[in-house]
Amino acid sequence: MKKIILVSLLFISANYSNAQAFNNKENYVNFGFGIDPFTSSFGNAYFGYNHYQIGPVVIGYERGITEKLGIGRIGIGGLIGQSFEGYKNYSKWMNTSVLFRGAYHFDFNIDKMDVYAGVGAGLSFVGAEKFNNATITGTSSSVRGEQYIFAGIRYYFNDNIGVYAEVGEGFMLANGGLVLKF
Repeated sequence: MKKIILVSLLFISANYSNAQAFNNKENYVNFGFGIDPFTSSFGNAYFGYNHYQIGPVVIGYERGITEKLGIGRIGIGGLIGQSFEGYKNYSKWMNTSVLFRGAYHFDFNIDKMDVYAGVGAGLSFVGAEKFNNATITGTSSSVRGEQYIFAGIRYYFNDNIGVYAEVGEGFMLANGGLVLKF
């Protein structure tokens, strides 16, 4: 399904002609919310009587590192994701993920639009506490490797501010939000 959506976006976008939105030696910062593959919740800030869930909150950085190669340019950077979840009088956990990633940005000459795909790898740090009322009855922590295969699109409202959406496999199912270019 993800491949069909990506191919459709690429086909539709190929009919437009204007300047590329991703360039060598420019910096891009993303701020957004995502869908956690473990809880399948999107940008959740849920606060119920017995349960709360926040995130994942996502911050990413990317820099263009090449001039045009083939039909696009290459960018590298990183991503940090943070999620929290808890149950009243029972447990809480926190997941922090740090990934390095690289992406190929297709040059379809679409004004204000950037279509890209890439891969990433890194680590997730998970901490959990179980408790009975106010007494902690157990703690655990773990570190695991993460991988991320993704495709995304950015649209800029002006030269420096836009929105983005990304789908992926691994670290996060999807994320979206604001992007700043400088």
